[in-house]
Amino acid sequence: MGTSEFLLVLAAREMGFRSALAARLTMAGANLLTTNDVEDPGLARSIHGPAVLIVEEALVADRSAEWLQALLAVPQWLRVIVLGDGHDEWADGRLIYIKSDAAVGTIAALIPQWQAEAAGIAGA
Repeated sequence: MGTSEFLLVLAAREMGFRSALAARLTMAGANLLTTNDVEDPGLARSIHGPAVLIVEEALVADRSAEWLQALLAVPQWLRVIVLGDGHDEWADGRLIYIKSDAAVGTIAALIPQWQAEAAGIAGA
């Protein structure tokens, strides 16, 4: 990956949803890694720089608020995006809730901002 590139990590249980979203985000120019388990130890070995975690709401619904805060404490996550129908608001600077049906357009629009942020981190 170049200095201005970053990785999108898509974590979703439902294979059809994960595959469709991955295909559309890849067509939008994203570098993408997919998983069905956000706690997969292989993720840490696969990510070598800034990344944005996109996680299906079903994967976080049964987790505690502390679990989500622990994800946000990991410095390599530029953002943690939660996809679902429960929220459609910016929770804070790094945690973003996006409705699933708006995911591709919203995420594609944010990619240039994240690329610039990743380039700033790499240049620091």
